[in-house]
Amino acid sequence: MVYLDCRMLEGSGISTYLSNLIQQFRSNHSKIQLNYLVKRYSNLISQAPDYPGQHLFQSKIYSINEQLFFPKTYDKNDLLHVPHYNAPLRFPGKLIVTVHDLCHLVMKEFFKGPAKRFYSSIFLRQVLKKSSAIITPSHFTKGEILKYFIIDPKKITVIHNGLDSHFYPRTINEQKAAQKANGFPSSYLLYVGNIKRHKNIKRLIQGYYKAWKQKSELPKLFIVGQSDQGYDPYLEATSEQDEVHPDFENQVIFKGYVPYEDLPALYSGADAFIFPSLYEGFGFPPLEAMACGTPVIASNNSSLPEVLGDNALYVDPYDIHQITSSILKIYENAELVEPFINNGLKHVQRYSWEKAAEKHIEIYDCLAHKKRNILFVDQYSEYYGGGQIILKDLIKHIHTLNQWNLRVALPSSGNFSKEIKELGIKINDCPVPVHDITRNPIIDSVLHLASSFWLAKNLYKICKVNDINILYCNGGRLFLMSWLVSKMLDFQMIWHFHLVFHDRQKQLVEFLGKHSERLKIIAVSEKTKTPFQGNDLESKITILHNWIRPEFMIDSRHLSKRQQYRKMNLLNVGRISHEKGQYPMLQSMNHIPANSFQITIAGKLTNEQKFSLKFENLVNEMIKNGFTINLPGYLSDIKNEISKNDFLIVSSIVPEAFGITAIEAMARGVVVLANRQDSLSEFMVHQETGLFYDADDPQSLPNLIHEIQDQKYDLVRIRKNAHQMVKTRFYAPKQLARFEEILEETV
Repeated sequence: MVYLDCRMLEGSGISTYLSNLIQQFRSNHSKIQLNYLVKRYSNLISQAPDYPGQHLFQSKIYSINEQLFFPKTYDKNDLLHVPHYNAPLRFPGKLIVTVHDLCHLVMKEFFKGPAKRFYSSIFLRQVLKKSSAIITPSHFTKGEILKYFIIDPKKITVIHNGLDSHFYPRTINEQKAAQKANGFPSSYLLYVGNIKRHKNIKRLIQGYYKAWKQKSELPKLFIVGQSDQGYDPYLEATSEQDEVHPDFENQVIFKGYVPYEDLPALYSGADAFIFPSLYEGFGFPPLEAMACGTPVIASNNSSLPEVLGDNALYVDPYDIHQITSSILKIYENAELVEPFINNGLKHVQRYSWEKAAEKHIEIYDCLAHKKRNILFVDQYSEYYGGGQIILKDLIKHIHTLNQWNLRVALPSSGNFSKEIKELGIKINDCPVPVHDITRNPIIDSVLHLASSFWLAKNLYKICKVNDINILYCNGGRLFLMSWLVSKMLDFQMIWHFHLVFHDRQKQLVEFLGKHSERLKIIAVSEKTKTPFQGNDLESKITILHNWIRPEFMIDSRHLSKRQQYRKMNLLNVGRISHEKGQYPMLQSMNHIPANSFQITIAGKLTNEQKFSLKFENLVNEMIKNGFTINLPGYLSDIKNEISKNDFLIVSSIVPEAFGITAIEAMARGVVVLANRQDSLSEFMVHQETGLFYDADDPQSLPNLIHEIQDQKYDLVRIRKNAHQMVKTRFYAPKQLARFEEILEETV
């Protein structure tokens, strides 16, 4: 039997979570029979007179009774899902808990009651230890649990909350009616949420006050929500000011409670929604405001960047000046607001209670030993490029999830396979078809076709033995072989595009994709998707940008403030080849004084003899002329190498799919200089988040280096902007969560 503890169904924020799940469970046709533990019978769950599936459990929340006395129907084969961490430790079956946040533990200065401190530390540790599964509404909360407790990450599943369909943009007439009923003017700034100290209302008021002093015509600030007893954030905010203008008191309006049915119209009518919370496990209010077409200003910390994506104006919640400037930006700049509104309305569509309920059901299923099987296959085991870095993260992440049995297949042993084995994952041997070994298009096509047919038997055996549900292929060499196996077995396929396909590769992918009904394609950038626009394959392609691991991000406070460079430390990373552009890069730099820079080119030199000889001759000649050029070969610790340098040069002369090293450099505070042909132009803006040059012009890169040394560019601002862009756009937990969604969509 599966039980859901519904005692918090009334009168708490968790009631939103419970009520929406219950509604979905009732309409879900899962074979699992759910039972509900209630304080009192509820028509929301089942109807009178007998209220089927409901069982009375009237022990008070956070009480001794709930630990000692529970329904006698429990036995060791049962599952109990508790929507908070007040779970009964003596429950004999399997326990599932939802941990929404660790606010009581992390923000101790705001929660001083001894009982709360006990529950947030000692008791919570025991609950997490006992639980068979832990659900969190964000990757941030999962990270917090792993930070403060020694817990097996495999026990934790992130399931984003849904968004009530009640929240959508309302008409002007609906806005006016709600405003009139609740005493709102036609123009106002809005905050909605609990009025507690960690919600940072104090700094919101202080930031608004500074903005109002600059623009006295600013709309009033309306604060909606129930306040903690005895807490007055206005008094706290103004008592820290030297002198507050007497008219300001009328600018901040505390409205207390407003009817739930009026909230969408009040959100819709607001000029902006401001949410500078110090700590959130998810953050319903800014998402609700976004769904109503209201521009959102939100904190750049905790779960909010993960939940809101690129669709909010972020501020440091501890920086009053940032709050002030963001309010003025939103108020004064209509062009800034429009993209936030339009993109936000699209973004909120991914938050579905139906999907959330399905994932909860999957966890119940998993604890009944029902899992799905996924096989990751890569075309390399020795080479370790950007695609392999991303694949390792995917494998590592899926390995922590309860919903999947993970299998990995690689062609042979090498650096990449060694790293996968170090994760404790067994590797199946899967040779891959040959590709471009003669440089003759006809011969290479025949060899690839023949080897794909011949080697498909190995992949078929792995998929058959392991009853694979999803076959994930990382690399174009695998597509034909995987397509052949898909015609013999019933599974879904995912192909991950890390390259921009042209000519024969593009034609093959188009043909295979057109003749596959069970295929989803992940492209790492718009540039990767562009060759397939307008044909049958386009609808099967989903954009999922690459990401960087959190450990790559340095603290923004440690970003370099340096502007002046007499001698520049330059870095170039990647396989040394014609396509990567290192040769013309060095040729152009030959015209710069040798003492003005030193460069490290980290990567394995291509096996193509003609190019290798030409490149080595150029390097030797430049070294003789006094240039400092380091060639360390392939480096496993690229993070350390990036940190040693001031600038990264992305020199590729053919379109690249993404450019993960550039993102890693930005995360480390290193300024990126890139050839404009690269895909970085999708998200890198010249003089804002990086600097571009034109590789077709031999003078372009030398000129750029001279301009940097002449201090033409604001490098401090470029570092700061680039670092913030990476933090909000290429955040690993957010992208990995999206990959989970893609898996769910695929099956």
